[in-house]
Amino acid sequence: MTIIRRSAVILLHDGVMAAAAFLLALALRLGGNPYDYSPDLVISGTALFTLVSLAVFVAMRLYLAVWRYASIGEVFQIARAAGLAVLLYVLCLFFITRLEAMPRSALPIAWILLVALMGGSRLAYRVYKDRGVRGLFTPPAVKRGLIPVMLVGASDGAELFIRAMIGGLRTPYRIVGLIDDKGTRVGRRIHGLTVLGSAEDLAIVYERLRAA
Repeated sequence: MTIIRRSAVILLHDGVMAAAAFLLALALRLGGNPYDYSPDLVISGTALFTLVSLAVFVAMRLYLAVWRYASIGEVFQIARAAGLAVLLYVLCLFFITRLEAMPRSALPIAWILLVALMGGSRLAYRVYKDRGVRGLFTPPAVKRGLIPVMLVGASDGAELFIRAMIGGLRTPYRIVGLIDDKGTRVGRRIHGLTVLGSAEDLAIVYERLRAA
């Protein structure tokens, strides 16, 4: 599966989660079938919330993260994206309908549900792959240390090295990027680090990093 197809599947998943979070938030807030309260809010409101959410997710490039290495740090990034999506939705809906018929308290509920659905599915996939929760508590990769290194192989070995470097109190290394020896994860992210190219692109990536 190419990166474009993977990204499309992830965006489709996140769009479905956004729609589900909005509808569930309305149902929890209203205590019944939201369609009985306002059919227009259910249809147009869900569509608008989903589109706004997808726009934010694309802008923040959530679709590039590799679910195999999802962590709690990624959930915090999802929480920021979901918060921005809710805020932009409120602004859009205010200019369209002045927030008529929109239960205000449903918005924070939608934010909580969206974070839970998107983050939960990613973490569940990681737990399934690892058969445990040990790898979840890895913060986004930080660039520290004086010795720049570029990891070749965007797989379990590289992820273990990143986790070991992050877990150490002091480290001389500063990871500047990843190279995927198989070429299947180019452009995606592992703990906040971008896979910059395949093994064939090593010289080009090296020159690009030197010029940066």
